[in-house]
Order: sequence, then structure tokens, then C-alpha cells
Amino acid sequence: MDIGLKRSRPFRIWLYLFIGIYIVVFCLTMASRGRYQVNYLGTDIISLDYRDTQQFKDFLGEKFHFLAEYITHDWDYDYEGDLAKVGDSYYTYDYDENMDENERKAMERIQAERDFRDYVDWQLRSFRAEGQNLIYYAANPKTDVSLTNSATDLGITNDQPLTLPKGYDFYIHYDGQRFLVQNAGKPLDIYESNNGYWSTQFYNYIGGDWDVKGIHQDVPDIRGCQILLAVKKDLVTVPYEYSILYSMEKNLTKQKYLYLALLLAFTAELGLFIFSLLNRNLGRELERTIGGVLGKVLLEFKILFILVVWIISMYLVEGHYWAGFLKLFYVASVLLWLTYFAFIDIRANREYILTKNMTWKLVKWYWHLEGVRPFHKAQLIRIRIMIILEALFIFFSILLVLLAAAESEIVFFVMALILVCVGIFLFYLYTRRFANNLVDIDRIIEQTERIRKGDIGTKLEISPGSDLKVLEENLNTIQEGMATAVENSIKSERMKVELITNISHDLKTPLTSIISYVDLLSKESDLPEHVRDYIGILAQKSDRLKFLIQDLFDLSKVASGQMEFDMKTLDLVKLIQQTLADLEDRIQESGLGLRLNLPDEPVFITSDGNKLYRVFANLFSNALKYSLIGTRVYVDLTVEEGRALVEIKNTANYEMNFSEEEITERFFRGDKARTSEGSGLGLAIAQNFTQSCGGDFEIKVDGDLFKAILSFNTI
Repeated sequence: MDIGLKRSRPFRIWLYLFIGIYIVVFCLTMASRGRYQVNYLGTDIISLDYRDTQQFKDFLGEKFHFLAEYITHDWDYDYEGDLAKVGDSYYTYDYDENMDENERKAMERIQAERDFRDYVDWQLRSFRAEGQNLIYYAANPKTDVSLTNSATDLGITNDQPLTLPKGYDFYIHYDGQRFLVQNAGKPLDIYESNNGYWSTQFYNYIGGDWDVKGIHQDVPDIRGCQILLAVKKDLVTVPYEYSILYSMEKNLTKQKYLYLALLLAFTAELGLFIFSLLNRNLGRELERTIGGVLGKVLLEFKILFILVVWIISMYLVEGHYWAGFLKLFYVASVLLWLTYFAFIDIRANREYILTKNMTWKLVKWYWHLEGVRPFHKAQLIRIRIMIILEALFIFFSILLVLLAAAESEIVFFVMALILVCVGIFLFYLYTRRFANNLVDIDRIIEQTERIRKGDIGTKLEISPGSDLKVLEENLNTIQEGMATAVENSIKSERMKVELITNISHDLKTPLTSIISYVDLLSKESDLPEHVRDYIGILAQKSDRLKFLIQDLFDLSKVASGQMEFDMKTLDLVKLIQQTLADLEDRIQESGLGLRLNLPDEPVFITSDGNKLYRVFANLFSNALKYSLIGTRVYVDLTVEEGRALVEIKNTANYEMNFSEEEITERFFRGDKARTSEGSGLGLAIAQNFTQSCGGDFEIKVDGDLFKAILSFNTI
């Protein structure tokens, strides 16, 4: 992407600005003589251990000085006596010219003592905040004053080597004459002038300049005293307290990343500056490349990147005691770089920078949605117009109220009131229209529910002029088509039933004659043996045809609703037992095991006993004919929540490669290889008879396991 830059002047100006800021900040920083500028920059930057930083040494110096002041303080001073001597005049700070000199000195001593005790309280709280990170011990054998957070004297008073608890690898110990400092098992010489301790409050103690001045001891005389400060190796957080040591260690890590970022930024800027001097086209080519890359990034990701960089920057500079100029420069450097990249992005991609983002894509999708969804479009347009109008009404109403208050003119107030009333009226019209749409949607939902339940005759009626009027027309048209299809299906089914009924009836008369003549022939005594075999076959086939015609006749009658059912109360347990008893011979011949699980007490249902007997007879016969030899047939009857559940399970002797719905269809044979027995109507008759008797019929196939399930309401 060529952004059309003939010269790299903006790039060079930006580089000059960065380099100039670095030089100014460096000069200001190095020209400073404060501890927080020179020492922290000179020492802390290169420190790998926080105990080598000037911050840590300042912290130890402050704590050591407090311990020295505490154990050398005159705690025997008669504070209460001086307070009683001065009386109420102390609280009024009555320093008049006539005040007695003793009273004046007493007041000064009291105030100094109060200040010191406040200072002690503050320092003790600071010590407590460090928790187990810091062990302190201070004792003055001259006054028997001591201060420690250790349960033992750590071997200090016993002329033995220090016995610090496990985990403490740094200590600074004043043994009454000299300082002993050790870090990670290595001794340090605190008396060296370049170790950083001379710039802390250790200075006067290291030099031995003991100068006792009144109550406030600028340099307490600690000769002969014992003072110890020990720091834990692995610092820990202190609950509900702010540990300076712990924060110092964590901030050092952040500071390393901060200085690294500054170094990388400076290196990049200096490198770009040098290359721009060597090659004039470098700036223009670099801006072209940067602009091309930024043009491929969505606006949301650019904003997210800026937020992430800014959050990281604030995290790095938070809580630091380092140079203020450097801190300011780091923040400014981040802002300048972000601004520079934004400048390039705007110059290179200003034509589509606001459109190449996910928000714009969502807006375009929204417009597309309005175009393809007339109802949605109408509603959304109405909402936008309503919002705009209401905002205008509110704005002008407020403006008119302010004018009425300023000009004291009632006419402005009346106009504002009229605008408010118009706005309320328009809002009412919109909400009423929206409410009518919601009512129409509820009507459509109710209509679909009626259609689901089979009611296709009731027409949908919604409000005239509704946004959903087209949906009403479409739904009514669909219902009309469904009604026509259902009517044609019913007519076709009725014709099939009538045809089967007529054929079955017409076949009965000649079949009866055939059966009669076959019976007469079988009674002849002088027939050859092979003729008698033929007659037996004819008798067998005619009987099968008779049963087939009867099944067709019964199935057609029950499907057309012409069969009468005698519904009575019967015991389902006895019906199953009776059916199995009638099939006892066939059960014995089959060689199958029968496992019954029937309740001991009766299970009463309302049904037609004869029809239900035939159902069970068909199911048991199928199980006996089509079960694998040597397997078992299970018959279970259970009662759950007012429902009697009958399950008949057997293992098939053929592959059941059919679905549960196919097996109950008319003339369907599960075993496609079977040609002699069965009509394919047994399960269809069982299903229709069960449903007509007020029950439910279900077939389940699981591998070779065939299961028939019947359920009835109990009485």
C-alpha cells in the first residue's frame, strides 16, 4: 500500500522529538543530587537482588535508627509530673510573655515526648506490617530497655554466634562496637564508602559521631548496645498489612521490565534515526509498510491493543520510588509511540479506517436484516424514529423550561407542556401498536398449538392493519391445504377399507364351499393314499386362507371404526394366564423356556376381553414361532403410577433388519425368508385392537431382542 508520501519529514520529526526528550530527561536526571534520582538510578537499575538496592538500605537505616532511638530514650522522664505542673495551659498552648521559664521548658518537653511517642507508635505499626519478613532485636544493658519480635535473644546476649531461624539469610548486627553484615552467607563491609550505606541513616553510626542533644537524640549513643535486623530469604505477604519489603522485592521485578522496555524503545529509536540519516527513503518506506500492516487490522483490535499497552504501562510504573523524570518520560514515550502509529494509520488508511471494523460489519448485517425481514424492518424503523422524536421532544422541552425560568414567560412553559403531552401521546401510540403485535404473536402461537393437536379447521384471526397480517393469510392458506390433504387421505383410506371388506366378504362364500367339499372328500374311504395327502394339503391351505381373510376383515373393520368393542372390567393377570394356558401344548412343543413375572394380586383394567385375548394370543404365537431355539420368553406385568405395563421379550431366530415402525405395517414380514406361515397382519391387528381397547402398543428392537410393550390405565 502506497500512502503517497514523497518525503519522510513526519517520520524524521518524530525521531528528533524522541531523541530530544531522551537527552533532556537524561540531563535533568543526572544533574539531580537527590537520593531518589542518582542513587536509585545508579544502583537500583543494575541490582539483581532487591537487598542490593538503595531502597532496601534506606529502609534498614530508618529501622535501625528507630531502634537506636528507642533503647536510648529516657523512658524514666517524669511525663506525668511535668503535665501536672503545666496544667490546662498546655492544651491551650498559652505561650505568653509572663510564663514561667520552667513551665515553658516543661511544655516543650511534653510536646517533644508526645511527638516521640507518636513516632514510636507509627514505627511499631510499620514493624508489625512486615510480619515474619523482618526480625528485630534491640537491647540497652545500661537502662535494661529492649525491643524485639523474637521469642529468644537469638544468642546475642550469650556471647555466642547468631542463631537465626531457618530461612533468614540476611542480617545487620551492631554488637556494641562494630557492625556485622551478612548476605546469603557472605559478609559485607558496611564501612566501605561506596557500598551505599553511607548515604543512609547509618552514616553517623558508621562514623561513630555520637552527639547527644537533649531529648531528641540526633545521633543516639548506642555504644555497648545490641541491635539486630534480620530479613527473610523468601518474603511472604502479610494479611491485612502492607509489607514494604515484600512490595520492594516485587517492584524490583517490574522495574527490570520497565528499564528493559525503555532500553528497547531507545535502541529502536536510535537505530531508526541512524538508518534514516543513511537512507533518505527509509522513513517513507517504513511508514508505507507500517500503514499497510495497520490497514489489515480491525479497529476493535487496535483499540484493544492500546488499552492493553496502557494497562501494562500503568502496572509497571505503579508504586515505584524511582526518578520522577524517568517515570514521566516512560509514560510520555508510550503515549508518543501510540500517537505516532495512530498518525500513520490515519494518513495511510483514512478512507476506510472507520468502516473496516466489526461494528461496521454488524451495522451492514443489520441493514441486510431490515431488507429481508419486512416485519423486522418495520419494527426497527419505528423504534429509531420513536427514539429520535422522543429525544427531540425532551431536548426542546428542557430548553423551553429554561427559557421560561430565565424570561419569566408563561408561554414558554405552556409550549414545553404541549411538547411533553405530544411526546407522551406518540409514545402511547407506539406502545399500543407494539402491544397489539405482541397479542397477535400470542394468537399465532396458540394457532400453531391447535394445528399441532390436529385442529386444522379453526381459522386464525388477528387485528386489522396488523404488521403480521401477511402471516395470518399464509397460515390460513397452509391450514386449507392441510385440510384438503387430510380429507383426500381419509377418502383413500376409506376406499381401501371398503375394498378389503368387500373382497373379504366375496371370498368367504366360495372359500366356505371349498372347505366343505374338501371335508367331504376327506371322508371318502376308497381314495388312494397320495390323493388323501393332496386333500390334507388343500384342507391346510384353505384353513390358512380362511384365517387370512378373517384377519383382513377384522383389520378393515377396526380401522374404519365399524367394529364394536364390549368394554368391561377384567383382571389382566387372569387374561394373560388364560391365554398362556390355551397355548400350553404349543409352548411344550417349542422347547422354549417361559419366564412369568406377574403380580400376586389382581390388576383390573377396562377393556374388551375377547379382543385383548386375541392380542395376547397373536403376541405369544409370534414369540413361539420366531424365537431362537433354546432361548427363553419373558412375560412381565408391572404397575407404575396407575398404569399397567405388559412386556413380552424374546430372542429372534432371524436377523431383524427393520425398524419399529415397519414391523406394525400391514403384510410386513420380519423374516423375509419365511414363505409358509403368517399373514403379516398379526402385529397390525394387535396394535389396532390394543389402541381400540384403550391401551398403548409399542415395539422395540435391540439387536436380536424383540420386545412388545402394552400399557393400560388401571382401575
